Amino acid sequence: MKEMFDRASDLGVESIVMGMAHRGRLNVLGNVVRKPLRQIFCEFSGGQPADEAGLYTGTGDVKYHLGTSYEWRQTFHSDVVVDLVCYRRFGHNEIDEPSFTQPKMYKVIRNHPSALEIYQKKLLEFGELTREDIDKIHKKVTSILNDEFLASKDYVPKIRDWLSAYWSGFKSPEQISRIWNTGVKPEILKNVGKAITLLPENFNPHKAVKRIYEQRSQMVETGED
Repeated sequence: MKEMFDRASDLGVESIVMGMAHRGRLNVLGNVVRKPLRQIFCEFSGGQPADEAGLYTGTGDVKYHLGTSYEWRQTFHSDVVVDLVCYRRFGHNEIDEPSFTQPKMYKVIRNHPSALEIYQKKLLEFGELTREDIDKIHKKVTSILNDEFLASKDYVPKIRDWLSAYWSGFKSPEQISRIWNTGVKPEILKNVGKAITLLPENFNPHKAVKRIYEQRSQMVETGED
């Protein structure tokens, strides 16, 4: 994505609007939008959120399309749709275990090299980099992440200056419409929670699935995650 954006900029594109799903957004924020990594780490560790009053808060294996799509767009002045067929290596999120429902497909995915491994192999085959060069890059990136993680411990969030220059014209949800109270009584939520974590007596679940349901049932009872 970063390569596509850089190429678009080289060809005269002045602004890019992204509408993306939840999965992969940290990668995009850190590596494409260049959101400070210490800010990302700070948010994950539960740091104090920035004062955002009035602000809007709202790579795969194949690479040939990176240059072709924008060159086509700029030459023929027509839209280009890049249709990516993708897969999730680790399922939908940290709780999901996709091999429960799609064991054969995820056996193939587990044995398929990552995009990083494929790219490294190609660079070595074409003599663009040596193994020592790749190891140095790995160490450099790891060092940057570790330094930013340590810096996040003392990081004090401010208004998102990395966004404010470009998003200053966007209205916040509070400015667009009234914020309605959508709260539900705790007893209703507890009853719903019990219902959706109760497995049928004649159903024999996978032991890992059963453990997940038991953990969720306990969270409903205690109110703690």
